[in-house]
Amino acid sequence: MKENWIWLDEVIYPEYQKSFYTRFSPNKTDYNYCVAEFKKTYEFEKEVKSVEIKASADCKYILYLNDEYISTGIVCRGGDYAFKGVMPYVYYSTYNRNISGNSVSFTARVQLLPVVEVEVSSGHGGFCLEAEITFADGSKTVVNTDETWLSRRETNAVSATTYDYTLAEDEFSNAVLTENIWNLKKSPILPMAEEKIEPIFYMATPVKPNETKNITVYFDKIYSCYPCFSVKAKGEYEIKMHIFENNEPENWCEFVKGNKDLTFRSMKLQSLGGIRFEIENKSDEELILEDVHIYFSHYPVTMQGDFKCNDEELNKIYQVGAHTLKICIQSLELDSPRHQENLGCTGDYFLETIFNTYTFGNFDVTRFDITRTADLMRVTDARMYHTTYSLIWIQMILYYYKVTGDKTIFDDVIDVVYRLMERFHSYTGDNNLIESPYDYMFIDWIAYDGYSLHHPPKALGQGPLNAFYYKALTDGAEICRIIGNTDTEKLYLSRAEKLYKAFNELLFDEERGLYIAGLGTEQILPPDGEFDNLMPENVNKKYFGMHTNALAVLYNLCPEALEKDVMTKVMEDETLITVQPYFMHFVLDAVYKSGLFEKYGMKTIDRWRRLIEICPKAMREGWINMPGYGYDFSHAWGCTPTYQLPSKVLGLEILEPSFKKIRINPNLFDLEYADIKIPTPYGVIEAHITKDETVINVPDEITIE
Repeated sequence: MKENWIWLDEVIYPEYQKSFYTRFSPNKTDYNYCVAEFKKTYEFEKEVKSVEIKASADCKYILYLNDEYISTGIVCRGGDYAFKGVMPYVYYSTYNRNISGNSVSFTARVQLLPVVEVEVSSGHGGFCLEAEITFADGSKTVVNTDETWLSRRETNAVSATTYDYTLAEDEFSNAVLTENIWNLKKSPILPMAEEKIEPIFYMATPVKPNETKNITVYFDKIYSCYPCFSVKAKGEYEIKMHIFENNEPENWCEFVKGNKDLTFRSMKLQSLGGIRFEIENKSDEELILEDVHIYFSHYPVTMQGDFKCNDEELNKIYQVGAHTLKICIQSLELDSPRHQENLGCTGDYFLETIFNTYTFGNFDVTRFDITRTADLMRVTDARMYHTTYSLIWIQMILYYYKVTGDKTIFDDVIDVVYRLMERFHSYTGDNNLIESPYDYMFIDWIAYDGYSLHHPPKALGQGPLNAFYYKALTDGAEICRIIGNTDTEKLYLSRAEKLYKAFNELLFDEERGLYIAGLGTEQILPPDGEFDNLMPENVNKKYFGMHTNALAVLYNLCPEALEKDVMTKVMEDETLITVQPYFMHFVLDAVYKSGLFEKYGMKTIDRWRRLIEICPKAMREGWINMPGYGYDFSHAWGCTPTYQLPSKVLGLEILEPSFKKIRINPNLFDLEYADIKIPTPYGVIEAHITKDETVINVPDEITIE
């Protein structure tokens, strides 16, 4: 791709040139928001058949071809929570369209500053496009952005939340070539798909002259989307568009001012279950609000998995989880389309990858998340904001290989695996436990004894962090075995053996028959002598919780003879620190591993019935309220029933990568029947299970043990 980057002329727009890098950058008030418009029409003497477009921008763009909407970009570069730097690569997307006629017209609206966390800048506004035009006679030509393109600032885009269409439009002038500061690569994933979704019920609504009117529209689900509407008017009006998920207070508001007919599309991706319009008609003519709709944005996946049983509420829980997962798969696997956090939430992405196995079976974005996280850790010397999440990244790599058989992933990330494992080895104390990390984030979104387990003290976080490290060591050893690095495999297994011994000697409480959450000893400084600013001073208390004990069982830190006893206490001892939907995933897997799913599994999944009762449109973030925090209703980390139900009822175990060999052990757990579909690289596994028989159909390439 020929990289001709263009921007607004600095002579005309000196204050709309530079950008801060991320929303975490300091001194953001020193920069000015704007949307730049670029356009160019090419006229030809022969018929055009098709156009292949390659496009990118510094921050965000909306692209049109011959006045028809094409897509919103760019593909997320990656990054981390609190990340203030620049990622090494910017990505371009490719679009193919068939057209007719003798002209090709491009229009791009390009946002200058990052508005949400997934938007990242290289520090200067820019847009780049290359198009290969194919004519009806088979000949081709290539066009690029250059100084002949026209440009202007959209004066109506006053800010990310305010649009004033009463302002005079700027005249177009020639764009200018700007220094190429972007390291451009082709996106390995497809552009987002969009679907037009209408409200549950809405008719064009008139607003009388000089009247203020409130109108609320609802949608059947919560969607990741761009809201749109049209106005018919002959005088001045003001519209406030309040976005909400599930009747809670708004999570975003946009202000639109106009004095004539208008068709509006928001530039910000929303998590939306409904819209409250507050319309003030300031004119002496009637105003009509019409064509209210949204464009549902998601990665182009199709639903291949399914779970149906005699319990309709369980079926609903499965489907709500699948939908929530879909709205979170954008150009990265979001924690939530409301938060839109960058690649720092690896715990979310790992669980979403597992849930994806039982719904869509498409791992394009998963692979890209893994490699972008590697790029991030090459920049940060393998340190991520959430310490446990960086360790979970190792699990994500091996799981991706397990379900896809794509061995090339190891070549793309192994250098970072080595670097990450050495970083955590440097945190290990003389007692062979991790003793000197920067922090113990993230354990769970819950509070206990005045501490948040988002960033707990050592006494509440050391156990889980060491369990995740042990799993990273054993998974890292397995990765080394697969790629033939036997020396490093032995090294990681040796470290794991020492950690296993220390974990059981220092953290297991004989009296309670449970593992403590961490030692009450003094916190040791990390290698460079600095703590994370969220690290609380340690407290000399002995805490018992579900987190450490479930992980100990799940990751084989707990001796097999003790697993059932430990997990029985985890599920029955109400004095233990409890968990939120995110961590219940690990608990349920530990329950199954210890042979107790019959007793506790389905009863625990029943907790999701209340979440679906509260909001049947998508999955609520938590079931135990955190002080001072309002939960979203679009959080995929809580969708573990969408995986638990089909996997545990079928008793599926993947024995060889890409499902080449599987084991099944069906169990209805008091259900009357279950129909299950699970996508694989070779096709769909289908099962019909009743109390009397199990009928399973698998693709020919799959062997059942």
